[in-house]
Amino acid sequence: MAPKVTQLLAALEAMPSRSAAILTVRCVKELSRDGCAQLYGISAEAFDALLLRSANDLAQVLGQAPTVESAQAAAALGAALELPGTPGAPAAVQALRAERAAVAASLTPPPDSGAEASAKEKWLRRAAILIVLLLTGYFYWQEKHAEPKLSPRPGQPTRVVR
Repeated sequence: MAPKVTQLLAALEAMPSRSAAILTVRCVKELSRDGCAQLYGISAEAFDALLLRSANDLAQVLGQAPTVESAQAAAALGAALELPGTPGAPAAVQALRAERAAVAASLTPPPDSGAEASAKEKWLRRAAILIVLLLTGYFYWQEKHAEPKLSPRPGQPTRVVR
């Protein structure tokens, strides 16, 4: 029996964030194998291994048996996801790909929900940078225009100015 969308979403939240991100990018957003590898800055074979580990994490969270981790199994999963219908992929991955539209809709935040907060954060960051620059300039100017402090020469008495 294939997991429902709510089970898949709960599983994605329960599993390690990197594994969830890898499955989301590859299976839900349908970025190509090479595109995913480029996104993470690794080779396609290394991405296949990460994808297999992520698929095993998903299977484990869903209570299914994980696939044996090997280079051949990783390559087979990478190749299976290139084909329509994902033949040969683990059941958990097939379920995720079958429900990708509903999962993507649930993962996507509502439009403009964070746009105002993002704009406010951007302006606060700019203000903080401006304050740091102004303080740096002020202290630099203060040090440059301050009277030099004279230290007494060895053997000379210290003068007290009144």
